[in-house]
Amino acid sequence: MTQFRKGITLGVECRVIVLLGSVPWSLASATADQPAQAVSIGDPIEQVRQVLDGVTTPLIPANNVTPGSQVLILLDRGLTVFFDSANKIYRIRLNAPFAATVCGTHIGDLRQTILDRAGPPSQIVPNRAFPDRTSYMYTCASSLSVRYDFGTDNRLVSLVVLAGSIPVPPIVPLAARNSMQPDRPSVGSQTGEPRVTEGHQHFATGLQAQGQLAPVHNIGCIAIEAVKPQYTGADLYSATRKCLDKDQYEMAAPLFSLAGAYARFDAARITDPSASAGIPVLVINVGDELTADQKEGFRAAVKSLHDDAGKHSKLCAQVRRIGPPDYIPTYLTSHALGRQDGRPSDPNGLAQNFDRQGTWSMLLSDGLMCQGQ
Repeated sequence: MTQFRKGITLGVECRVIVLLGSVPWSLASATADQPAQAVSIGDPIEQVRQVLDGVTTPLIPANNVTPGSQVLILLDRGLTVFFDSANKIYRIRLNAPFAATVCGTHIGDLRQTILDRAGPPSQIVPNRAFPDRTSYMYTCASSLSVRYDFGTDNRLVSLVVLAGSIPVPPIVPLAARNSMQPDRPSVGSQTGEPRVTEGHQHFATGLQAQGQLAPVHNIGCIAIEAVKPQYTGADLYSATRKCLDKDQYEMAAPLFSLAGAYARFDAARITDPSASAGIPVLVINVGDELTADQKEGFRAAVKSLHDDAGKHSKLCAQVRRIGPPDYIPTYLTSHALGRQDGRPSDPNGLAQNFDRQGTWSMLLSDGLMCQGQ
């Protein structure tokens, strides 16, 4: 069992896909029976921070999205909040593991199911990230305007709120979550049920012997150039920490960015939505017991990776070279609660018709901001 470490925050200015500075507060202060609060288009950043358990995560410049805009990313909640130059919300994007219902819809619903339930959309618009796809526009609850973005498997991958308010459910603390977890074997490891690979994927050595959230490969502190697609998200978070222990901040920053992308990819293909709750724990363990100087060194390295066009271009080139994960993400499936989101799954708990390339492209463009690089 992976031990949860309390009271630590990286507080780093990361690329959009890996920003998890909210984790220590959201895990420590929310309770399972707390009611959901709401955030609305037009809310100021101070009000949003209060709703989101008092997070102090810094905003990230996003001039390539809208001039003067900034972004707050809460990966553990599946919530991306865009602020204008006056620090007021002008857009909200929801992705897995966001669990609340918006306009009667959940992330992962089929396009046809949405059409049957809600009727034809008010408008069909191009998807800017994927020109070969279309998105639906709906208005519900009088003033809530939402764009529905679909993957190539025709399942809803994100909701983009353009007007109105959306509920923000609290996160169940890890202690409460563990108390709800039944005694059961890991997904895909039942007696007599062979493990299978997804598409062209294969097993990483020692994968089946690993416990919850545990790394598979002991890769140490390595350069991003040495990363292989068989290294799991847990491997990369562990490598990040080993670099920080050696004060190798310039090596740690790109590993941390890729770890976030790999973990997000893995969570998207697992049909148990509770599996994604393991990601904040991995991030917390990266920053546990770092000194103030180490935190500052890491923060500066990640900021430089974001601000320096040459470094960012190199990161994007390396991530494209490495490609999407090539393993079965047992480090997350073993951490899950045994729930299902309705998608058909294989014995490993992975979606059978998962849009592998589309999801990876979205993480590159919307997460790591690697459009056209």
